[in-house]
Amino acid sequence: MHGLKQAPRYWFAKLSNALKNYGFKQSYGDYLLFSLHKGDLTIHVLLYVDDLIISGNTHEGIKACKRYLSQCFHMKDLGRLKYLLGVEVGQGDNCGNKNMLWTAGFLGAKPSTLPTEQNHQLPLAAGWSLSQLDRYYKLLGHLLCLSFT
Repeated sequence: MHGLKQAPRYWFAKLSNALKNYGFKQSYGDYLLFSLHKGDLTIHVLLYVDDLIISGNTHEGIKACKRYLSQCFHMKDLGRLKYLLGVEVGQGDNCGNKNMLWTAGFLGAKPSTLPTEQNHQLPLAAGWSLSQLDRYYKLLGHLLCLSFT
């Protein structure tokens, strides 16, 4: 298939057929995203050119999916995702919403259906306290990270 004008199309057709035969459903919002939901098992496969990003809620489910794809294609497992499109990808407890809520001081806050109460009048701020700028910058970094994801 290499060197042909239609090679990417054939590659994608072969991959999508293999994933669909395994039970994946193709997303209508992003045709490069495939999702599998079987009972408690959830696996997502995202295609970027010739790379696959596989994520799921169980290691065994991910390993089984990789074994199946290895039977269909010659593939190399590069391990945990570290970078995606120039953005460092973090994993574990140091990342995500919990750390962002802790940084902002809202870890024990109760969830709300609305981000703020309706018709709330914001008070005028006198300025930032220099002692809180580091928290502000950390929170800003978390929000930028969320905008990527």
